[in-house]
Amino acid sequence: MSSLSSMRYKDFTWTYNPKTCKYSATRSYAKHKYPELCGSELEDMDPDAVVITGEGEFSGTDAYARWTALQAVFAKHGAGEFYHPVFTDVHLALMTKLDASMEPRDDYVAYSFEFVSDDVIQPVNTILQVPNPGSSATSVVDNTGRTIVVGDVVVCNGYAYYTSYGANPHTSLLTNKSEVVTHVNYKGTHPICVGSLGWMKLSDVKLGNTAATAPSTNIKGTYTVHAGDTLWAIGKKYGIPWKNIASANNIKNPNLIYPGTVLKIPTA
Repeated sequence: MSSLSSMRYKDFTWTYNPKTCKYSATRSYAKHKYPELCGSELEDMDPDAVVITGEGEFSGTDAYARWTALQAVFAKHGAGEFYHPVFTDVHLALMTKLDASMEPRDDYVAYSFEFVSDDVIQPVNTILQVPNPGSSATSVVDNTGRTIVVGDVVVCNGYAYYTSYGANPHTSLLTNKSEVVTHVNYKGTHPICVGSLGWMKLSDVKLGNTAATAPSTNIKGTYTVHAGDTLWAIGKKYGIPWKNIASANNIKNPNLIYPGTVLKIPTA
């Protein structure tokens, strides 16, 4: 996995990715029998938590320091942001197990781990395919009775969440921050997705100026994300570093951009 980007959990980044990682997911179901119909029906109860296990090793003069840093992250309370270069549907996880095996030398630690997550997001090529703005699937009514659709500008005061059903917040608290509505899930408890920040409650957003905001002097235009796009590829298209696009759009996780999101493209 050395050619892939680095695995991360909370504030720990693997210098070299673990040697092995295993992804395990199960799907619950209920079987309903109908004797009068001489048959039965399977009811889909949705996927259970995903479990990611693996093992690796730290070697070299900083082996013990790397192990100590990982152990400290494990000791911290609560779930945290998780990134794996292949298992990209997992974004929030809890490290539930950490083991070590040491040889009688100063520069080697073998380890194994287990992560559990129930915050699995669909692959980027199928997630949040947005219909035309204004349809029943892309509009909701705010607490003032005004309809909010994809493309509207809203003023945000609250937390943005991973999903429209409210996972642990993954961004800082937004205070009087203007953002463009990129997705709407009118069935969710947090139905408004703002920019690339996440999903918010209706009570935490207010409809602002729905006219397109005037670009600042350092913005050359906008780009709408398509399935399969990456910030690196978009940056190459416009001849600018991908980090500049991430910064201009306040993107916290550069590996997670949604189809349909309108990105501001800076001049440099």
